[in-house]
Amino acid sequence: MAADVRNHPAGEIPPPVPQQMEVTLALRGSDAGRVGRRGNGEIQNTAARAGKLWLCPIGMVEDSIRITQDLGNILHDFLAAHLVTTYADAPLPHRQSLTVEHAKMRRVIDYINDNLASEISLSDLSDIACLSHHHFARAFRSAVGVPPHRFISSLRLQRAQEMLAHTQSSLTEIAYSCRFSSQSTFTRAFRRHVGMSPGEYRRKAAG
Repeated sequence: MAADVRNHPAGEIPPPVPQQMEVTLALRGSDAGRVGRRGNGEIQNTAARAGKLWLCPIGMVEDSIRITQDLGNILHDFLAAHLVTTYADAPLPHRQSLTVEHAKMRRVIDYINDNLASEISLSDLSDIACLSHHHFARAFRSAVGVPPHRFISSLRLQRAQEMLAHTQSSLTEIAYSCRFSSQSTFTRAFRRHVGMSPGEYRRKAAG
């Protein structure tokens, strides 16, 4: 289990890529703020008052998350012990297969997190998982909920948000640190995922 407290400015934010079960709790909340989420064909719009809980289970791929007002003191809990309890009643050969697949994907995800600032190829990841390219791509999407390239892009954009909010690095430096080919490419990707430009996000985070 891991946890951290985050502040979220109003606007569109990158949907989480569900590596673990995530439980989100509004510690302070907002009397008028609302959080809209869309995923798996369902739409949820809830008040972001103190004490509100949101759940993001494994395999739940959210298309968008929009916050109407700045939210501070949002607690994110990440629960990793899910496969054993979920599949405890499965036949033994199936449980063994799941355990092996999970261990492989865990190694891949750890590698991705450790190398976000470097070039990461599908070949590298499939070699780490000891799978063919085709089998790895299918296994990764089945385990994580999104293709490898989307998972990596989402993590890099989340790192960009952290750098914008907590460092004085220029937009060009952040773009190259997060493996974008140019500042303009980074700005387009950031706006598409967050709903505002990197400069706008930095100003909101600073305010």
